Amino acid sequence: MPSVSVAAIITRMQDDELEILLTKRADNMPTFPGAWVLPGGRVDEYERREQAVIREVKEETGVDFYPTFFGVYDEIFEERQIHAVVTVYEGPCDGEMVADEYEVSEIGWFSLEAALKHDLDLGFEHRTILTDYANHHASR
Repeated sequence: MPSVSVAAIITRMQDDELEILLTKRADNMPTFPGAWVLPGGRVDEYERREQAVIREVKEETGVDFYPTFFGVYDEIFEERQIHAVVTVYEGPCDGEMVADEYEVSEIGWFSLEAALKHDLDLGFEHRTILTDYANHHASR
């Protein structure tokens, strides 16, 4: 049975360039340790997905996230025994950034181009999600 998860494409404009916030997973994380990912996580029982993404972003980064629905993705990694249905939200944030020391080893802002470079180790299906976001953003 798939788990229900959420992910956040947190954006800002910096010097006329759109940037995306990514977190680097701590080395102690069971899946994708050391990989860069969109903030997010599992939806708790009886929790709405939008509330879950706000909570997860706050827990992992310390900032307040203002979500707008972006899309739904399947993340299936049989070799890792992962099957999640992930609802992705986009939007800005504000507040002081503080990394959750258990889950996050680093937080960084990346241009879409830099985030999609193949030398950046992106976890889960986040390269696919960001590619879709870049294509969507380019068509606006």
